[in-house]
Amino acid sequence: MVIVMQNYPDPDALASAAALREFAKAEGISSTLTSGGVVGRAENRALLRYLRLPLRHMNKLDFSKFDAVALVDSQPDTGNKSLPVVVK
Repeated sequence: MVIVMQNYPDPDALASAAALREFAKAEGISSTLTSGGVVGRAENRALLRYLRLPLRHMNKLDFSKFDAVALVDSQPDTGNKSLPVVVK
């Protein structure tokens, strides 16, 4: 499963992604966390490090290789989020 956050993840997005990742792990589902932008604010980068979240940039992923896509702290077709056409 790929867990998609908004382009510039904030604490809500990071915590939601971390929680979903743990739920998936408990069910034996591997997951990859991604975003279309960067974690810009220093406090958000600190949270990312503290939670040990391996965040990969969306441009480096092949979404066709994932069985499921989960969008956290965002909604389809709204701002501050990028989704490849293959997902929409």
